[in-house]
Order: sequence, then structure tokens, then C-alpha cells
Amino acid sequence: MKTILIILSSIAVSACGLKEAKLRDERNIKELITERGPELNQCYEAALKKNPKLESGFITVRADQHIDGSLHSTRLIRGFSASNEILDCVTDKVNSWKTEAPSTRGPVTITWNFSNHSQFADESRNDFEAKFKQHEEDFKSC
Repeated sequence: MKTILIILSSIAVSACGLKEAKLRDERNIKELITERGPELNQCYEAALKKNPKLESGFITVRADQHIDGSLHSTRLIRGFSASNEILDCVTDKVNSWKTEAPSTRGPVTITWNFSNHSQFADESRNDFEAKFKQHEEDFKSC
């Protein structure tokens, strides 16, 4: 009976330690994405120079992590219409990232939002012009 209690308490301690390690690894990856994620915008901006009407959207990639913390074998999980134009660049960037050596194993998932700010400006300007034309007669009567 005493042996069973010792085994059960060892399992509980191990499970708790594993949970803490996983949370620490997840926190390290979130910090890495916050710190290095903006580099991914360079990929989108380069594609935007070639195609100014490039759509905005999210991209999700998954990378494997070496025991030293470096990321490799990045692949697309979910993308948007412009994903193919920026995927090689995003892959190269993510494959150059490194965090602390992980305590747990498993792939890392990274999601990043790309925004074409000039596209939003054009849409806002078009909306304004359309509204202005709707009320142009009202303005003339003033």
C-alpha cells in the first residue's frame, strides 16, 4: 500500500512539473512571436511593392523545434489569398528564429495578421466619396 502511495504521489508531481514546463515553453514562444513577429511584415511589404492591391489576411504556420530551441521545417497550415506570395519569405524568417531550449516536445504554431493599410485608405476614401455624392444636393442647398 505504501508503495502505491509513493508511486501515485510521484506521478502527481511529474504531471504538475510537466504542466509547468509546457506553460513555460508556451510563454517563451509567445514572447518570441511578440519580439520577432514584426519581421514577417517585411515579407508582406515586399510583396505589396510588387502588387499594391494585395489583400490583407492571417497566415498560420507550424514549425518544429529542435532541442536547442531553434525552429525549422516551417509549413503553411492556414493562409489567405496572398499567402503563396509571401510563404517562402515567412518560412525563411521563422526558420531563423530561436528561443530557450524547450522542456517539452511538439510543434510550434504561429499566426500573424498582414494588413494592407493603403487598401483600407482607398476603401475609406471610396466610402466617403460615395456618401458625399449621396448628399451632394443637401450640401448645395446650404
